[in-house]
Amino acid sequence: METNNDCGFLIKQICDRLQASANMELKDSGLTFSQVRYMEYLCRNHPRKIPMKELEAAFNVSQPTVAGIVSRLEKKELIRTEQSTEDSRAKTVCVTEGGYAEFMHAKDSRDENEQRLLSPLSGAEQKQLRGMLSRILENLK
Repeated sequence: METNNDCGFLIKQICDRLQASANMELKDSGLTFSQVRYMEYLCRNHPRKIPMKELEAAFNVSQPTVAGIVSRLEKKELIRTEQSTEDSRAKTVCVTEGGYAEFMHAKDSRDENEQRLLSPLSGAEQKQLRGMLSRILENLK
């Protein structure tokens, strides 16, 4: 059988394998790869309260997707939502103390996956790959 060297297909396969590996490693924590990505964003911006609309834009996903992930994280008491002080129709999200601690544990797993992903490449190649992937992503906007 002929292998598919189409770049989009290869990138998709890499993403699928990374996500499956991360989800397996995160199983004990009860978090998913997607939830960790949201936690990372919230922790990076801590203690700022993040509008739900900002999460939609940051992850390029719909309101129902953000609402679902936020709801599951809130049930786990890793984040909390509040009504926005600027717009009573909007909600803001922030990480809890327990959520921050849980994220730091999950971050170690993510960092290990990143290292494993890039280990066959030299430092210069890693930098070049990041630059090329960023340019491709920017071009697709």
